[in-house]
Amino acid sequence: MAFVCLGLFVQRVCAQTPTINAGGIVNGASFAPGIGVASGSIASAFGANFGSSTTGIALQINGMVAPLFFVSAAQINFQVPWELTGQSEASVTAAVGGVTSSPVIFPLALDSPGIFVVNSSGQGAVLIANTASIAAPAGVFQGSQAAVPGGFISIYCTGLGPVTNQPATGVLASNTSVTTAIPTVTIGGIQSTPLFSGLAPGFFGLYQVNVQVPSNVSTSDAVPLFLTIGGQQSNTVTIAVGNSINISLNGPIIPAGQSATLTWSSTNATSCSASDSWSGSKPASGNQSVTPTAPGYYTYTLTCTGSGGTSSRFVVLTAYGPAPSVSEPSNETGHQASFYVASPNRIAGLQTSLTVPPFPPIPSAAAAALFLWPVLDPATNSVNFLPINNGVLQPVLSWGPSCAPTSQPKPFSSWWISAQYVNTFGNDPGYTGCFSGNSMSVNPGDVLSIDMALDAATGIWTQTVIDSNTNQSVAFSINMEGQGQNWAYFAMESWYGATINTPVIFSNTIITFQSSDTASWCSISQGANNAYIMTPPTPQNSGTQCFIGSIVLTQ
Repeated sequence: MAFVCLGLFVQRVCAQTPTINAGGIVNGASFAPGIGVASGSIASAFGANFGSSTTGIALQINGMVAPLFFVSAAQINFQVPWELTGQSEASVTAAVGGVTSSPVIFPLALDSPGIFVVNSSGQGAVLIANTASIAAPAGVFQGSQAAVPGGFISIYCTGLGPVTNQPATGVLASNTSVTTAIPTVTIGGIQSTPLFSGLAPGFFGLYQVNVQVPSNVSTSDAVPLFLTIGGQQSNTVTIAVGNSINISLNGPIIPAGQSATLTWSSTNATSCSASDSWSGSKPASGNQSVTPTAPGYYTYTLTCTGSGGTSSRFVVLTAYGPAPSVSEPSNETGHQASFYVASPNRIAGLQTSLTVPPFPPIPSAAAAALFLWPVLDPATNSVNFLPINNGVLQPVLSWGPSCAPTSQPKPFSSWWISAQYVNTFGNDPGYTGCFSGNSMSVNPGDVLSIDMALDAATGIWTQTVIDSNTNQSVAFSINMEGQGQNWAYFAMESWYGATINTPVIFSNTIITFQSSDTASWCSISQGANNAYIMTPPTPQNSGTQCFIGSIVLTQ
């Protein structure tokens, strides 16, 4: 979540004498002066000469090293150690390059709530529940939308005090750590009791409060919201509350020239209008068939106005064309989707699901075969490209015989899969040829969960395939000696006339990057480069991952 990403910048730290301001330790969300901070929470230290990196600096509180989120010359964001619970004050020092500041005493509190904001206007770090959409007017942020009266939101905050199943300082929370006291959330002057109040799973120092928006709250683009716990009130932030609009498609991706059905409904709306890929006035609820004639991404936005103000929602329909063909040797044809991220960044993991298609026709040529796979591949300028050269990490779903050195079913009697590494370009010993783990037969309709993960400490890539229907699995590991993987492909490869009559669909694909994708490789341009055979790639987890809902291959 971008609004709690507190930053990591690796630069040289100057060994100047650091100074922590008197009264410079404050809640990391509200920055409220003059009040104590809570143990386990995110706090900020203000001063001077802190450097610009979380390396080379140590913040010690009562002798304990505090975990750091962000460091600049005048500010450090850190977690207050849980071990300080129950104490009334603590001493803090900052050490940079072996030079330590004078200690500063700061107050502690059992509860010291603060809600994070995402801009200078006080927009709260508040999401529509179970989405990545900020509860702000549509268009203000990517994917933002107003909350609706009676709907649910998630508030991201800190300083809510003790929790059950308390993790150690600096350790990421699970979903079982709930606050021992229950806060009250006030939205537009109306109080609401949370459904959940606890540590946000997968973070440390961050709290999450899930609450229902009162059904009688007044609508506005800036409805005030604050929470109270243990008699302490947080800072006030704003959220947008508007009309309820639901709009959906009966499928997110279709072949260009075919039709999909839009269905929508709204509450408290007196008028609705369509924009982007459709137009005109629309009733408050209804459905409509749409037929995109060319490959592309089609956005259908519905804006409704009524007693609750004006709200907008949209859906995106992907109309795909023929899968791009690949230049292959004679007797082989290939079709694939490709995804590229430029060096020095690289791909550090890939997860996807592949539904086993119906049995294809049995080909007449004995050497015929059909292979379906996701693959990771280096670019010629990838780090450590040589001496291994251009090989592919690929779990291969096979119809027919393959080079994999493992047991294989009788040709064309069954689909089967094994995790493999294949390199026909290099001559580095141990990396030239065809390598694999064990194989397993799978059935049409089985869902194969595929995971390709790099252990950065060892350089070992491990491919794991689990048949979700039978719970059987196969795996294969290989040490790629630090070679970067910068291409991901999703492909079908046909030899000697093997055919398949049904689309091949990869679902819920997540590509993980070694570092945040600051160059925006995860964007709709990847779809445009692939005849739109993939739904729009969407960044997630602060740009360290790219999500693609569906990839469709046709022969």
